[in-house]
Amino acid sequence: MSEHCPKDPTRELYSLHLDNGSFQEHSKPELPVQSLNECFRIVGSCNGLILLSDDYLTDYNMFVLWNPSIRKFITLAKPHVPKSPHHSVYGFGFDSKKNDYKVVRLVYLRQNEGHACPEIELYSLNSGSWKSITSAAPSYLVAQNFWGQVFVNGAVHWVASCKKGNCFRNVVLSFDMSNETFQEIELPEDLACELPTKYMAISAAGKSICVKHFDQNKHTMWVMREYRVVESWAKQVSIDVHGTPNFRVLQVLGCRKNNGEFLLERYDHGRKIGEFVSHNPKNNTNECLGIHTDPGSARIRLC
Repeated sequence: MSEHCPKDPTRELYSLHLDNGSFQEHSKPELPVQSLNECFRIVGSCNGLILLSDDYLTDYNMFVLWNPSIRKFITLAKPHVPKSPHHSVYGFGFDSKKNDYKVVRLVYLRQNEGHACPEIELYSLNSGSWKSITSAAPSYLVAQNFWGQVFVNGAVHWVASCKKGNCFRNVVLSFDMSNETFQEIELPEDLACELPTKYMAISAAGKSICVKHFDQNKHTMWVMREYRVVESWAKQVSIDVHGTPNFRVLQVLGCRKNNGEFLLERYDHGRKIGEFVSHNPKNNTNECLGIHTDPGSARIRLC
């Protein structure tokens, strides 16, 4: 699923692509509800369902659960909104034990950030309502950014951090949708002591996870080859931001399922457009997929 938010605020474009060799476009579904912001944000995807949140610029606490294949959607009940200034982080996934889709919400009160656990709310599609849960999250802060979460092996995953003295310690924080409990997954040492998590993002790598780290010079991908086995973390690819004089790599979007290649968005200086390319880490080559973007206006979710 790719999302394109052009400068015209009345247009919000989506397209579905097959994860085959050419990343073939399957359809261009239209969402029959309009965002109160510039556009919706794709929170996550699971079993063909897409969760959208209307919090791109201002949080209206509006969630839309959308099945683009059959062009149906529902608007979820609004969660509790704390009176104190806060920010929220979300996760979306499937509870296989109860055959239920759920949304988990971590609410951080701004006056307590950095030294307090978030409040936790959970939405159940079966019940159609939110509830507070007593399963306290570890005292890690999930960064308020749009790099999101990923649902793998029955759990939602985020990159999170806490401050210990003058240093930061980063982990992958997971929430099991069936047991409704949190767990931590250690990161490789190169990432565990990095700067706060706004420089890292998480995505799926088959039935496991990968973490993207980026700075002004490089995009680096670390893949956990065996899920929850810390020793299996491996640096899979490192891509220079300025790979060639004509192109700049804007972001690494994730790992493709069909061939293990990585999907990149890069900027063509000559044509002044963005484009999606498939990067082969084995021979360090890029294949243009023929999908052009306005840099910074396109987002993609590998499902």
